[in-house]
Amino acid sequence: MPVENPDSAWCLYELANGVIASHEVSMIEQAGCDRFRMEIYGTKGTIWLRSERGALAFARKGQSEWSVPNLPTPPFGQRQHRAWLEGVTGLAPREQTARAGLRGLLVAEAIEQSQAAGGQRIAVSLE
Repeated sequence: MPVENPDSAWCLYELANGVIASHEVSMIEQAGCDRFRMEIYGTKGTIWLRSERGALAFARKGQSEWSVPNLPTPPFGQRQHRAWLEGVTGLAPREQTARAGLRGLLVAEAIEQSQAAGGQRIAVSLE
């Protein structure tokens, strides 16, 4: 059966401070994927969040072994649901604003424009 939607997307971002970030989304990974996995590579080391190594794993530059602290694993989504409920009920300040939602839409729109322009760089103002 032919696929009628985009299967994968790769984006390269240059942040205002000059940091380069890449973002990959795939709906066709053979063994499935962890939708909240994150890998951070920097000049002082590497951090993996929510990977096969555990909730958090890090390796400092020049270190050959991963450090994997023993962290509690709350049920999936528990922290996010608690934060949302506390914001709605007034027990904590709301974290998201309409401006934050607009920023996400502006980035998604720029990704779509870049793809339509053959991968051309698209500047996005989030102010």
